[in-house]
This record gives sequence, C-alpha cells and structure tokens, in this order.
Amino acid sequence: MQQDNLKFVELDFVEIMKRIVARGVDTWENKKPNRAFLSKDERVILVPRALVEEFIPEAPHLLGYTTQKLLRDLRKLEDSPIVEVLGTAYPIKIPDESGRKVSVRPWPIKREWLEKRGVKIK
Repeated sequence: MQQDNLKFVELDFVEIMKRIVARGVDTWENKKPNRAFLSKDERVILVPRALVEEFIPEAPHLLGYTTQKLLRDLRKLEDSPIVEVLGTAYPIKIPDESGRKVSVRPWPIKREWLEKRGVKIK
C-alpha cells in the first residue's frame, strides 16, 4: 500500500514540476527568488519551496499534504529526485527585484530524474 501511495506522489510531483518548468527555469547567473533555476553545473534544478507549495492544492493525490510531508515522501522513493548531499538546509542568497539579497532554501531536484519522466528543461 505504501508503495502505491508513493507512486501517486511521484506522478503528482512530476506534474507540479512540469508546471514550474513551463514558467521558465533561470540559469545560475540569472536566478531570481521566485523562479526555479539551475545549479552551476546544470545537473540540478533548484526550486523555491513556495513554488512547490503553490501547486500542491491542485494535485489530486496530495490532498492535505504540506511541503514537508511531500519532501519526506519524495525521499522515500527508491529513485528519489532529491539531491541529499545538498539537502534543503543551505540557504542561497539571491537579489530580488529591488536588489536586496533574499535568502532562499530551494529544493535540489535531479535534472536527470525529471527528464526521464518527460520534464524537459531548456
């Protein structure tokens, strides 16, 4: 039963990521606090938690989920999309529209994991 639930979590997360990527993914040099962006080596997509949080209510199998619960379940997947070495504990300072540095703790998602599931990142 647990694996079935995780499969639905994975499917909904892929749909959430498709929507986030459709909004655009910035390069490391052009990162913004309210958009997904690539790591310097472009192997990881860094997604601000608020972006994921925005789409959770629209995901049919994530009813009642928080970002924390989603992150915990994604880590339980055999082939987890979360890059554990980076974790989500390290803040990245990004300048906002006014030029002030804002601290963001993005989710590090494996680009290869997403592309295997049909999420194309340009």
